[in-house]
Amino acid sequence: MTRRSKKKDSGAGLPLDKTEGGATSREKFISILILFAFLYFALRLLYFATQVSHAIPPDEDFHFGLCRVYSEALFLPGDGDASPVFGPATHIPYLYYFLMGKMLSLNIFPLSDLVYLRLLNVLLSLLTVLAGYRWIRMVTPNPLIHLLFVVLLTNTPMFSFLSAAVSYDNLTNLLAASTLCFFHVYLKKKDPQDFLFFLLSLLAGTLTKKTFFPLVPVFILLLLFHERKNLGDLARALFPGPGPVPKRRWGLAALVVLLLLLNGTLYIGNYVRYGIFLPGASQILGKEEAMKFRIYARDSITDRYRSGKIRFEEAVEQARAISHPGDRMDALYLLNKIRRYNEQPYPLMNRLEYAWTWLTIVLNRTVGIFAHESLRKYSYPFAAYAVIYLFAFLLLIYWRPSDGNGMMTDALLLSFFYILVLMQYVNYPIYLQSLTVGKTVHGRYLFPVIVPLYGLMSFYLLKPFNRKIQVFLLIVISLYFIWGDFPYFLEHAGPGWFSPRPGEL
Repeated sequence: MTRRSKKKDSGAGLPLDKTEGGATSREKFISILILFAFLYFALRLLYFATQVSHAIPPDEDFHFGLCRVYSEALFLPGDGDASPVFGPATHIPYLYYFLMGKMLSLNIFPLSDLVYLRLLNVLLSLLTVLAGYRWIRMVTPNPLIHLLFVVLLTNTPMFSFLSAAVSYDNLTNLLAASTLCFFHVYLKKKDPQDFLFFLLSLLAGTLTKKTFFPLVPVFILLLLFHERKNLGDLARALFPGPGPVPKRRWGLAALVVLLLLLNGTLYIGNYVRYGIFLPGASQILGKEEAMKFRIYARDSITDRYRSGKIRFEEAVEQARAISHPGDRMDALYLLNKIRRYNEQPYPLMNRLEYAWTWLTIVLNRTVGIFAHESLRKYSYPFAAYAVIYLFAFLLLIYWRPSDGNGMMTDALLLSFFYILVLMQYVNYPIYLQSLTVGKTVHGRYLFPVIVPLYGLMSFYLLKPFNRKIQVFLLIVISLYFIWGDFPYFLEHAGPGWFSPRPGEL
């Protein structure tokens, strides 16, 4: 092999060196490691699903409650079918609750409803990893990048912990990953069925959670850019012309139309009824009933005090009536913070200052566990994570538009736009209103783009280096992520994380 070809092979886009029989055995060895990483992830999720207290995962109480409400309805519940304690059950993106509710009615196993639904969520996250793995294999043939990607994804503490909880985030993450995967599968193979799978994932995502919406315009614009010379093919994928068409394709097209109609019924129906596509809890339930929903109560009380509509004493009295201890404490903390600001105003962060603080908080709440109990990392353990992520970000200087046949560019655009919207147009206004930089800032809110983000990290952490350095970085980073997830949890989680046991509920 010439020096020029060796240099080229050391890049991220090429597999291991093809020496006589050696490359095949090395690739098989890496494939075995990837399988072990996947199985290790599955076993950890089973542990979380069966051992962690119901009081710990974020918002699991009302997600579980709404799943039960949907399990009792023939199709969708009516306006008065759910307790306002769980928040609105209607006029919201409902696909997760519908699917979990229908599956809940099939629980014939010796499992509590909670553990049963947790195990279904474990399955959703395993499928997310599989979708991500299929995507990264399209991006690059380098198996070292495949292994690093899987290790990062399956050893991110908040992602692991959330994956074993009842949460619509798990279906949202799966649909985001499958949308990205089928998007690039279609661009590669130009099979109309892959285009239909892409549309199904996209439309199902918008029926699952509103945070999926920022992905939609980016995917559509990327699709129009890539297929600007083949727009007729997109139309024919949906409306095939004369000639034999596989029945499966007709079935997929019918599902696309159905999801489109369901989206239209939900969002256009909301606009007709409420004058807005995504109404708030008070619009759906009425203000009095909405105050029984702990999250709405917390935000409503603090917002009304901030705007001068109620006095501090009145706000405190209402906050103390919130039944959930975590949200009650949050409300009282926010009220005191607003009162101190009113008494002695101080300059607030501008958007640029906020960005750095936001990134630090999001990273801390991703590599740690941030729920109703928290297991955060500080000092050196957190600094090591920060160095790895910052190093990956700096290596983006090696980005080229053609990297991964253009798929890295798509991943970069998706991730950047999503982060920008979440940071500057969702969280920053909340900071200005609440005066609290950490309110609604959470690592899990970035998980709809965790697959492209970790694809970028894995690709550019290894791309600039030769094979030996790639292997060294892979080992060091992987070992640190593996230690920082489950072993760290077992070492630091106290008894409160495990009692009461889910099966005893």
